Amino acid sequence: MANQITKKAVAVVTSLSMMANASPQINAVDQIAIPQRIQNAFQPTFTNPLQLISNDFSINSIESKIANVLNPDKKEEANEEANNAKLAADYSGKCGTDLTYTFTASTGELTISGTGDMTDYSYSYGSSPWYSYKSSIKSVTICSGVTSIGERAFDDCSGLTSIIIPSSVNSIGMHAFYRCSGLTSITIPSSVNSIGMHAFYRCSGLTSITIPSSVTEIGYAAFLCCSGLTSINVDKNNTSFKSIDGILYSYDGKTLIQCPEGKTGSISIPNSFTSIGSSAFSSCKGLTSITIPDSVTEIGRASFLCCFGLISITIPDSVTEIGSYAFEGCSG
Repeated sequence: MANQITKKAVAVVTSLSMMANASPQINAVDQIAIPQRIQNAFQPTFTNPLQLISNDFSINSIESKIANVLNPDKKEEANEEANNAKLAADYSGKCGTDLTYTFTASTGELTISGTGDMTDYSYSYGSSPWYSYKSSIKSVTICSGVTSIGERAFDDCSGLTSIIIPSSVNSIGMHAFYRCSGLTSITIPSSVNSIGMHAFYRCSGLTSITIPSSVTEIGYAAFLCCSGLTSINVDKNNTSFKSIDGILYSYDGKTLIQCPEGKTGSISIPNSFTSIGSSAFSSCKGLTSITIPDSVTEIGRASFLCCFGLISITIPDSVTEIGSYAFEGCSG
């Protein structure tokens, strides 16, 4: 059989050599005979015989390599079939010490079950085990027993439209739902006590969100760049945060934390507040005027970044500190 393969390889390579007049390396070779004892040949052993040889070349695969050269359309069809088969497949694995996940391709549902914390995935882009098929995920069910949603867990799952979070979850990690643009609503259970930095960053489909009474910590810019968000609501029993006209404030009456990007028109900050937090109004393009009371002494970094529609704002004499980029991009 090896001698038969060798003869076929010699015939095809000799034919290709005669065709490839532009290559002096090929023109110098009349034929190539591959002995039976040769098991592997690596680039650039044979240079550019119409891609006859590749890094995964072996004697056993030479006939298929020759077929790919002579029939490129069939090679493309085979690759397409392989990709379609991969997309249709179901996946499963671990996503925590005692947590497992399953993905059902036919429904687009990702289910996470077990007990304990979900893995916190590194800041490296796309490190979650389901990242390679993230766009196929339509819904997520987190089963009771899971105690945290890991950092960057659902990063860039733009097709995600619904998620079920059980009352066993007590924390939502930073960047957990980063750029989940298809997510239109989410219910945060009263068991959650912390929401990480940029947890819902660029969730443009969200229109409103409610912070339960249990939450005591919200990371920097957790709801930044949510273009459809018009209201951030807070449970009346929460003693760390409160909402006034859909804007998130600290409960102690000191800091304006986050104005939802979807807010439009004019806003008056209540008296008694002393600080406008970093990125508090960032990207609020629909705001036209803001009234700052005399109680405010600090305007944080990037507070009004890219407020393109802002045409009127008066900074009172009480302000003693304005952070960098506070009004960057306020072209109105």
